[in-house]
Amino acid sequence: PLHPEGFYVLRESPVKDVIVEKEPVFEEHATENRRFDKLRDLLAFESCIGAPIEVLGEVRHALFLFHRQPSAFARVRPQHVDLDMIWLGVLLEEQAIAARLRALNPLLLSGELAMALAHEVYNKVGALELELANLVAFKNPPADLSERLATLYNSARDLKTLAGSFQEMMRAKESSTAFNVNDVIRQAEALVRPLARKEGVKIDLRLADNLPRVTGNRIALQQVFFNLMLNAIQWMVNKPDKHRLLEI
Repeated sequence: PLHPEGFYVLRESPVKDVIVEKEPVFEEHATENRRFDKLRDLLAFESCIGAPIEVLGEVRHALFLFHRQPSAFARVRPQHVDLDMIWLGVLLEEQAIAARLRALNPLLLSGELAMALAHEVYNKVGALELELANLVAFKNPPADLSERLATLYNSARDLKTLAGSFQEMMRAKESSTAFNVNDVIRQAEALVRPLARKEGVKIDLRLADNLPRVTGNRIALQQVFFNLMLNAIQWMVNKPDKHRLLEI
C-alpha cells in the first residue's frame, strides 16, 4: 500500500535519479541507505530495482520493482529487467505515437478544410466586390437595383452563416438543449460543402420530414455528422470514379 503523504517528495528520491539523471538503481537493503528514505515514506520496501525507459528519444518513464524482503532480487538477471524495459517501452511508444496521430489528424483535416473555406470566402467576396463596383459605376440606378441588392445581401448572409457555423462547431462544450436534427445536418453539410465542391463531390440531402425535436448537445452531434461527411468525401477522393455522390 502507498502512503499518499509521501508523493510530494518523489523528486527528492531515486525516482528523480532514474528518470532525470537516467541512473539505474539496484538496492538490496534500502533501510541501510539514507538515499531511499524519501521513497520509503511512500512505500515500505527493502529491495528495489529502478531503470529508465526511453520513449521517442526521451526518458520520462521508469520501471520500478519493489519487494518487502531484502535481497529479493538477488537472482534476477539484468537481461530480464532489460526485457521488461523494452516491453514497457514499446507499449508506451505505441501510446505516444497514437496520441500524436490523434493530435495531428484534426490539424490536417482543419488545414484542408480551411483551404476550402478560404477559397469559398474568397470567391464570394470577389463576387461581392465586383457587383458593388458595378453598382457604384452607374450614374443612374438600374431598374433591377433592388434585385441585385438582394443578391448581395444573400451572399453576405451566406458568408456570415458559414463563418458562424464553423466557429460554433469549434466550441468544445455546450449545454443540453432541444433542437431539430435536420437543422444540425444542414449546418454540418454547409461546412463541408466548400470541400465537397473542391473535390468534385455532389451532396444530396434526403432528410425526413416532421422529425421530433431531441434534447442533447447540439454542437457535439453536429461534429459527429461533420466528421462522417468529411470522412466520406475523403474516401471518395481516393477513388477513380468521377461521379462522386454523397447521399445523406
